[in-house]
Amino acid sequence: MLSVIIPTFERRALLEKCLTSVFLQRGAGEFEMIVVDDGSTDGTADYLRGREKAGELRVVHHKQNRGPAAARNSGVAIARGEILAFIDDDCAAAPDWLTGLVRPFEAPEILAAFGAIIYKEENASVEYDECIIDNPEARKSMGGNFAIRREIFERLNGFDESLYTFEDVDLSLRVWSAGRVASASLARVYHAEFRWTPETLDRWVARARVWPTLLKRHDFSIDQNYRLKRYWIFLEPRDWLAIGKYLLRAPLNLLRLRRQSGARAQFELRWLKTLVRRRLSVWRGGWQARTLVI
Repeated sequence: MLSVIIPTFERRALLEKCLTSVFLQRGAGEFEMIVVDDGSTDGTADYLRGREKAGELRVVHHKQNRGPAAARNSGVAIARGEILAFIDDDCAAAPDWLTGLVRPFEAPEILAAFGAIIYKEENASVEYDECIIDNPEARKSMGGNFAIRREIFERLNGFDESLYTFEDVDLSLRVWSAGRVASASLARVYHAEFRWTPETLDRWVARARVWPTLLKRHDFSIDQNYRLKRYWIFLEPRDWLAIGKYLLRAPLNLLRLRRQSGARAQFELRWLKTLVRRRLSVWRGGWQARTLVI
């Protein structure tokens, strides 16, 4: 059997779209759906109880928010499948998502497979390279589109609940160290429209603090595709290049800002501040992890 596990927190409307897309899977055979409500207060719990009573899915309720790693682990704890598939509550699966995601497991040496996550960003511009977040070729593992053999998941002790973010990257690196991982580029999910807001920028800065911990644990530097690269010093040249670009173009940017709308000008300034804050966040994480970072 195949188990599909969906962690959710405060996203009832998006969760409904996600569940509908999973229910409409074609050619996937028998599978069970498990949703873990990670302490939501927006009516998600009552909504899920109704779906569970109808026999459509199984639900785990957390009394308080414990984070995505704990939510996924709780789902696995009651799962019956030998293959565990994960999708996030803000993603909608293509009709043949599951079929594409589990096909690599026909080869017994494949331990895990990761699919493509397609993002649409409302207020991003190609001028900001790091605004364009996508995974069209399934080159890296992301918790929103990932499957793993239960035996391997248990052997590796699942997701690390001490990590408040990048727990999926951490598990992926441990799986890669254990054996073969497949890229299922045809297994696609579509992320809800993403907006860069002050809140999402703050979360982006906070997430960077975890990078040095991953470096120390796995002895590698993270590039955009999470390729393994052995370095004793953690380098993130994109930060420096982006900051340098903005400083060199400061006079032109100031002139442009005077001509642009207030909202766009504020976003330009906030983005530069965010790049600097993210670098400071990496340094703080490096200090806490006792890891040298530049």
